[in-house]
Amino acid sequence: MDRLTPREFEVFVMMAEGLSNERMADRLYLTERTVRAHLSAVTEKLELDSRLSVCLASYLFRNTVANDNGCRCGRREE
Repeated sequence: MDRLTPREFEVFVMMAEGLSNERMADRLYLTERTVRAHLSAVTEKLELDSRLSVCLASYLFRNTVANDNGCRCGRREE
């Protein structure tokens, strides 16, 4: 995760929620094009090959690594 910029990391952890590019753009006050660029960078930097693999990696990260470290990682208060 060290290779990701802070914004790329935000997009990465949002992927675990299964959000569309449009929804992520709304939440982050970005354009969909910018979200697509961040997703492309995440995919390349993490050496993944599809949106599905990014989503699965994000889900695993948020539910294992992040939990072990006490990270909220973009989770909203309930």
